[in-house]
This record gives sequence, structure tokens and C-alpha cells, in this order.
Amino acid sequence: YEQANSAHVEAHILDFGEDIYQKDIKIYFVERLRGEQRFSNAEALVNQIQKDIQSTRVLLRKAQP
Repeated sequence: YEQANSAHVEAHILDFGEDIYQKDIKIYFVERLRGEQRFSNAEALVNQIQKDIQSTRVLLRKAQP
């Protein structure tokens, strides 16, 4: 759906298996992992997602009180 003055975010939610497609959710940002980038192929994208997951897990462990 498109609305004026709205933002859309695609998020990879770790360790979550429920169907929330087309539902409104809240996402809290802790830190930006990297900027937007293009990938030459699907394998490069999958490799980067795996790196992002590892980085996110480390970041979230450090952020917890």
C-alpha cells in the first residue's frame, strides 16, 4: 500500500516464525548495520544477510542490560 508521508521498512526478524505479513508492527532501531547496497547475485545477498545476522546478534548482546 502507498500512503503520502509514510515510510516502509523491510526487516529481518531473528528467531521469529509467526505470519505477520500485511500487519502493522513496531520496530525499535538500536544501530544501523550498513547502508543500502546492490548485490551482483542472490548468493552475494544471502552471504551479506548472514553477516548482518551475526553482527546483529553481537550488537543485541551488547545492548542488553
